[in-house]
Amino acid sequence: MNKGVSRKSRENKALRPEYFAVEERSILDKMLFSLAFAKDVNYYNSQNEKEGDWFSFFDKDAAFAVAKIINAPIKHFKAKSDALLTDPKQFEHQIPELLENAFAMTAVVVDWYNTLKQTTYTGILLGELEALKEDIKPNLSKIKDIALSQAYTANTAIAENTAFKMLASHDMFESLPAATDSTVGVSHTLLNAFDHIYGKMLFLQERAKEGLQIELEARSDHLPHIALLLTFFKLSQHLETDINTLTRKHLAHYYNTHLKLKNNGIVRGSALLELSLQKGIDQLQLTDGASILLSWASGQEHTFSTTGVNHINNARVTAIKSLFKSDKKTLLETVVEEDQISDILYQSDTLAHLQPDKTIDERPRSPLTFGSNKDYPSDIGFVISSPALVLEDGNQEIVVSITINSKEHTNSQFRERFNAYFKTSFDVYITDKRGWEKVVLTSTRFEQAILKFTIPLVQDRHRLIPFDSAIHEGSFTSQWPCIKILLNNYSQIHPYSHCQFMAVEDIKIEASVKGVNSSVLSNPSGNLDSSIPFMPFGPLPDLGSYLSITNGRVFQRNLKELCIHLHWSGLPQHVYRGFETYYDAYPNRVENKSFKALLTQDRTNIYSQEKTGKQEIALFEEKEGYLVSERKIKVDLNEFPLSNRMTLDETGSNTKCRPLYMALSKPAMGFGHQLFPELYAERALRASRYRKREIALPKNPYTPIIEKLTLDYKNVAKENLKRKQDSSNTDIEFIHIYPFGHITTFPGSLQMYTYLLPQIEHRGNLFLGLEKVTAGATINLGFDLIPATWVHTAIKKPTIVWQYLLYNEWKPFGEFLLQDSTGGLSVSGIIKLRLPEVVQYNNSRMPLGQFWIRASYTGSETVNSRVKNIFAQAISISGVLDTYDSNKKREGKVKTTLVNTVSQKQIATISEPYAFKISDTTKDTRDFYTHVSEQLRHKNRGVTNWDIERLVLDKFKEVDKLRVFGRCTTPNELIIGNHLQVVVIPKIASGVQSASANVKMPLEVLENIKRYVMKFVSPHLKISVSIALYERLKVRCRVRFIPPENSGYLRDVLNEDLVNYISPYLENAFIDKGFDQSISKMEVLNFVESRPYVDEVSHFSVLQLIEVNGTHRMIDTARPYGDKLPERLHPISPYVILSSVAQHHIEIIQDTPVAQDYKITGIGDAAIGTDFIMTDSAGKYMDS
Repeated sequence: MNKGVSRKSRENKALRPEYFAVEERSILDKMLFSLAFAKDVNYYNSQNEKEGDWFSFFDKDAAFAVAKIINAPIKHFKAKSDALLTDPKQFEHQIPELLENAFAMTAVVVDWYNTLKQTTYTGILLGELEALKEDIKPNLSKIKDIALSQAYTANTAIAENTAFKMLASHDMFESLPAATDSTVGVSHTLLNAFDHIYGKMLFLQERAKEGLQIELEARSDHLPHIALLLTFFKLSQHLETDINTLTRKHLAHYYNTHLKLKNNGIVRGSALLELSLQKGIDQLQLTDGASILLSWASGQEHTFSTTGVNHINNARVTAIKSLFKSDKKTLLETVVEEDQISDILYQSDTLAHLQPDKTIDERPRSPLTFGSNKDYPSDIGFVISSPALVLEDGNQEIVVSITINSKEHTNSQFRERFNAYFKTSFDVYITDKRGWEKVVLTSTRFEQAILKFTIPLVQDRHRLIPFDSAIHEGSFTSQWPCIKILLNNYSQIHPYSHCQFMAVEDIKIEASVKGVNSSVLSNPSGNLDSSIPFMPFGPLPDLGSYLSITNGRVFQRNLKELCIHLHWSGLPQHVYRGFETYYDAYPNRVENKSFKALLTQDRTNIYSQEKTGKQEIALFEEKEGYLVSERKIKVDLNEFPLSNRMTLDETGSNTKCRPLYMALSKPAMGFGHQLFPELYAERALRASRYRKREIALPKNPYTPIIEKLTLDYKNVAKENLKRKQDSSNTDIEFIHIYPFGHITTFPGSLQMYTYLLPQIEHRGNLFLGLEKVTAGATINLGFDLIPATWVHTAIKKPTIVWQYLLYNEWKPFGEFLLQDSTGGLSVSGIIKLRLPEVVQYNNSRMPLGQFWIRASYTGSETVNSRVKNIFAQAISISGVLDTYDSNKKREGKVKTTLVNTVSQKQIATISEPYAFKISDTTKDTRDFYTHVSEQLRHKNRGVTNWDIERLVLDKFKEVDKLRVFGRCTTPNELIIGNHLQVVVIPKIASGVQSASANVKMPLEVLENIKRYVMKFVSPHLKISVSIALYERLKVRCRVRFIPPENSGYLRDVLNEDLVNYISPYLENAFIDKGFDQSISKMEVLNFVESRPYVDEVSHFSVLQLIEVNGTHRMIDTARPYGDKLPERLHPISPYVILSSVAQHHIEIIQDTPVAQDYKITGIGDAAIGTDFIMTDSAGKYMDS
């Protein structure tokens, strides 16, 4: 099966100049050849007599001794051991041979040590060998004990073994430590000991390569003949280089002379520039083809030409903001319908993130063009302001009732769901003296069709005051106190998408205050001090005596309920029937209910016969015949139609307020103060005349004293938002709070619907604030972007809509969008717009002082380009770079110069180039040969998958690997409706060796590949291009490193090696990774064990992390599936590539492990979001 092709594998090896080298031996090869050849050359002494060979002349040199260690064939010991272990059942019979093999391998270590000791070598290898001898002794002791145990004493061949006797002669056995008792079997002990010694020897051979380089370059005490020979080897390398160019020259001669083919690629460059005009110049037209010279500080120079006719003016981009509407799904699936999501809005000040004072390299990661859900959550909601909220001090409670008339929000199902899950979805703030103060104990309910907010205010904590821009944040203004209701961005279910289209019919505010004691009181005698007991009708109350109650915050047109609480002092409370008994000596019968007063706002009504405009009230209240000190008077406000609108002065007092009079009206004698002197004198005289008759003397008349007077009242304001209102006569202001501004919705223009929340329809929004713009002018906006990446061309790219803000509404540019070279803000380019004839700077929806334009899109897909710079007065330049040299770096500051044009003097500055791009279609020699070879086969026709794969790799240097799926070869693996599917793996820049590298591909490249392939196939074919998907592999193991003191560093090295080994987009020499590529657990284990710094590996397993349509699962090679442990890991789809996680789970072994079994991965071994995925109660995996 075709598994795709990589850039490296498509190359024809036979066309490589180095495929056949005339001389390809290294210095080490020549040294080893010299040692072997020296044994075959006889040595003749001065008497011309044969005396041995030349080997002894080289054997004692340190460099040649190290070379022998490097070339020592120790791998055959491992091969022999593996061959003997092919049948575990025969292990008992193979033990003698395994022992002989182990002793022979260990003897090599002794031989290496002796060889170096006999030379003048003084390097690090001697210390390494001595350490190695000591390190292998514990394992050698175990092997020796097995060899000499009772089970094998009869086998005398072991004791007679040459290697065994050599080890004994060098005291290797005499100094061995006693073998520790172990419950582990003979086979396990023998194999572990052998592997340990073998691993140490491999490591030493790697160190020997470093030692040889030191011997060749730094050592200066070689014998003369050795020094001459080594010098000859080094000098011959120069000759070898020239000799090995013969094949390259032959190929070049064949292609250029016989085939007459030339590598005719060209190098094109393009960039964007920002221009500014000289003072006094308002506009300039720059013609097409104007020459601009770019000069780098490093010495590179290139000439470019402008593209098209460019209109330059003084407009500038002074603000860049973004707004992103996410589609976060709730975890409570029963709360919302399947097709409904919980949107959260995120805002960003993009210009602040760009940090213009810093270079691109110094800035943090570029922000996404249209924002993302990693930005700051936006505060959106509404503000309600009303004179009814101007309240007196007391126990305050405010109820805001909003009538909703949209059918989908007034049904019982939505109402129940809202009351169950959205109680905490709103945050309520009031204008307090400390700023916007959050009211924590707010209650939110949906009753019938009314959304009700109950806001209790704590008297000692909350102080509702009129809006003050100095302390209350907000771009709006209001003369009244305000209530701000924002969506809670941290609630379990965000309410925006559920409440966005709630249409508001009317708003009602009910503000209740209890216990108001700050009213201004007076009577005909003057002002009264309400903080102490006072006489409301004066010391001698009579009919018409009155108490004046003045409170500008209470007596105004929004007052709908009023209760007066009178706390009387000195009442005859303990006398049955109260005043009836108290005044029994007075003429006429006086009862408790006889004392009455009139409430009116017009004092003339006290004596008039008119029945309107006044209310008669009883002054006292009795209970079961006894007077009570408290009297609650409910004022009938229908008799007092308050029409005065609240008007606050600088002190916060209502200057247009009429007092409320309480005038004594009954009984006729009042409280008897005028009658008492005459009555008392008359009764006293009669009593003196008629001593035998009992004549009652009248008691002193009761003088009314009020200990405390308080008011309870309720303000009510209600407005129908469907009526058009004049702002001077409205009792409610309704303001929508947008992320960057506000709109006063009511009073305002008459609309079909007034929604509860601001309407933000688009998913991604980019806002640009412009200054110094001219109505009707053309503006060029330059975008220096990191290209948007895409998964699949079959996914429809969102359409970008450009709009401008006029009268707080977004109006489309439509046909006035003159040019878009950005591909919908997916790549760098220029947007050319013709501005409208009306330009406004005062739209409150966005910050004032700027003309705002917007780019936005809708849909579920995301445009993920990132912003480097956005600027006005942009021009595009391009050109062919004839003198381009890829080996020369363009570094340092760039000087831009407009060459030979009349416009040169009118331009003040030209910026350094933005979005500088070089398109190099030239090919190096290898690519050129491969191109010709493939072209001879496919002849520029896409007949087979093979043809298309080579055509794409030849054209697009951004692609490293790809695979083509066709209707004929892989019909079941195509996306529905497609005839041809191209799946690519991007090429990673050299030097990027990490699993965290960005393996996505710009959308522009995917679309270019699609257009390019369509040139070579039938126009009736439906083609799509996508990048490969990845399933991550994670290795879990415990490792002992050598040397152990470097374990922390070596663990990082092993992690990086594993990443490079498994990742498909990183080149390595171990496996040829591609599509449909499975990997064995043993392959990875062997790779780890083969690392020279790895001593021992245990508890090894590999995890495969799989995600399909949001569902996650994990395959663990340590977990049985059925009756077997999985040995090979396969991708689940032809489009999927096995790749590596960035961080593997590697534990360091500090001591001898007690067990070597595989361990199944548990919670403690997993990382949230990568290999630890949470599930719900039904067992379904949830994305963390």
